[in-house]
Amino acid sequence: MDNLKYLRFSEINLSDPFFDSLRHDYEEFPAWFLRKADEKAYILFSEKDGGIQGFMYLKTEPRADDVDPPIDGTALKIGTFKFNPQKTLRGHRFLKKALDVAIHRQVRYVYLTVFSKQEALIKLFETYGFVRWGEKHTANGVERVYVRDLQQHNTDPLTDYPFVCPQDAGIYLLAIQPQYHTRLFPEAILQNEPLDIVKDVSHSNSIQKIYLSAAPNAPQLKKGDLLVMYRTGDGQGAAAYRSVASAVCTVLEVKNINSFNNEEEYLAYCERFSVFSKKELCSFYAQKRYPHIIRFVFNFAFPKRPIRKDLIERAGLSDNDRWVLKPLTGSQFDCILKLGQANESFIVNQT
Repeated sequence: MDNLKYLRFSEINLSDPFFDSLRHDYEEFPAWFLRKADEKAYILFSEKDGGIQGFMYLKTEPRADDVDPPIDGTALKIGTFKFNPQKTLRGHRFLKKALDVAIHRQVRYVYLTVFSKQEALIKLFETYGFVRWGEKHTANGVERVYVRDLQQHNTDPLTDYPFVCPQDAGIYLLAIQPQYHTRLFPEAILQNEPLDIVKDVSHSNSIQKIYLSAAPNAPQLKKGDLLVMYRTGDGQGAAAYRSVASAVCTVLEVKNINSFNNEEEYLAYCERFSVFSKKELCSFYAQKRYPHIIRFVFNFAFPKRPIRKDLIERAGLSDNDRWVLKPLTGSQFDCILKLGQANESFIVNQT
């Protein structure tokens, strides 16, 4: 099963060595932990030995008065956030969960406090729109406060993540084969797919994704364009019912495989974010079979997956077209959002 769990504090082993650094940085941590016995936190467990690899506690506050300056508005506080880095982008996985929770709870701000020594963590949050707000003074020292205002949008796919802005954007349906789709989008798997395929690996955890494509119109994609991910049929039934729209993503850039000086440079760009193995990527580089490398952010999955039949009959897509990287109209996109029961809070300036 997926190793990210949502558990009560009373179900979590406080003596796990994972918590040693938190005990060191925060003298009151053990007592605080025990007081939270009936509350819940997100826990990432090791698939090998069951040890704790990540921990995140979220708390909704009407106003944050204990930081300077105060945060005047409903905020989601990332109260405790730690993970053991394993080059699998675990931090992305937790950050995505925190932002999804913030949108669900309809708060304006998300914030966290960190010591300046936590440089990698600060860089991660700054990448996705958090800015330095002020400080928090405690008996443990001075912490920096980083805040994300969810009502401010900069028309940048990273700092605006997970929101999407359809205005002035091209919108496309991108077809992905089932074996790659499931690995790229663990939150968008079908209910009849096994959950143990969701692994603690970089391409599953990451907010950013890489996909190699042979679609001839891929070079026309530009930063900010939207992709509706389309899981093609798996051969276990009619495509009209087995092929589905599953998620919405935003393009960051498209590179040509020939733009890299060598294979090493190509692998450095692709490997962490791609569902393809190193062996597969090397083969693609040698053969140039999939020349277009699309980098994008995974914004959200549809709660309900619109099937191909509905995409044709209700959204107006043509059954005669080849759905590889198919342009969509604004009205078709709006219809797909409704069919997928998408949370409207993710959509900015929708027309």
